[in-house]
Amino acid sequence: MLGPLFLASGLSGAAALLMLLEPDEGLRHGLAKLDARFLGAEALVLALLFAVLSTGGASQRSAALLFFGGQFTAVFWIGVMFLGMLMPWLLERWQRAGWAQNSVVPPVLVLFGGAALRAVIVLAGQASHWEVSF
Repeated sequence: MLGPLFLASGLSGAAALLMLLEPDEGLRHGLAKLDARFLGAEALVLALLFAVLSTGGASQRSAALLFFGGQFTAVFWIGVMFLGMLMPWLLERWQRAGWAQNSVVPPVLVLFGGAALRAVIVLAGQASHWEVSF
């Protein structure tokens, strides 16, 4: 599940970077639409990852608990989910609807969220451990 997660996150980050670099406003709107789809795919893969971890063995459940009340809860839910995925998605949607001015905030938040996701996943992998009992 980490491969598809990092793929979706990387595609979202690439679209965000292109939004920052693209001078044409029409293309930026197209990239924002594409990024919204990538963010949705990323959220879906994250939900599947947590479903798999939550229904797995004891070590997988303990790894999932790192994100649900454990030491990475705040960073994951605030940094990744809220600031890195939900806020950019909402801001991009509002910009396309004309309710907000175009700005660099959504793509910068997506890039921040992608970096935070990678850091949290790697650090959680280091913090969790595989329990072997005979």
